[in-house]
Amino acid sequence: MTAYGMSLLLGGKDALKSAAEDGGASGSVSFDAFKPDMSASSLVTAGPHSGTTFDIVGSAGIAILVIVGATVAMDRLPRLRRLARPVIAVGGMSLTAYVGHFFMQSALPGDSWVPLLVLVLGAVVFATTWSHFFRRGPLEQLLNVATKPAKHIR
Repeated sequence: MTAYGMSLLLGGKDALKSAAEDGGASGSVSFDAFKPDMSASSLVTAGPHSGTTFDIVGSAGIAILVIVGATVAMDRLPRLRRLARPVIAVGGMSLTAYVGHFFMQSALPGDSWVPLLVLVLGAVVFATTWSHFFRRGPLEQLLNVATKPAKHIR
């Protein structure tokens, strides 16, 4: 929040505007090494996906607030934790979910929302079912077994 405030203070009222709103095609600032076309004022903007320091620090701050808020909510509201169990299961086996996602994306056509829904729902259903029977995901367990001998090495 401080980064966005500083950007607004230093850059003026348009500092939080997206570059796409100004007619830019991608909404990001171009960093061409041979032809720098950036003005000093564009470096203090914090527009969405601008890639400036203020945008990155502000985005990281918001992400930290969301994570802390979700953690506190999970701690204080047991019913919410029960509802979020499928999402927690996917988070507990993220390596398996990432690798499964990687292999499945080549098998599914990418021209609609259907592949995304299949990947997300597939990961949630698989992770929830797997976590009822095992403590770790399949690849997490494999990684655990492969790295166990390392604790005996000095």
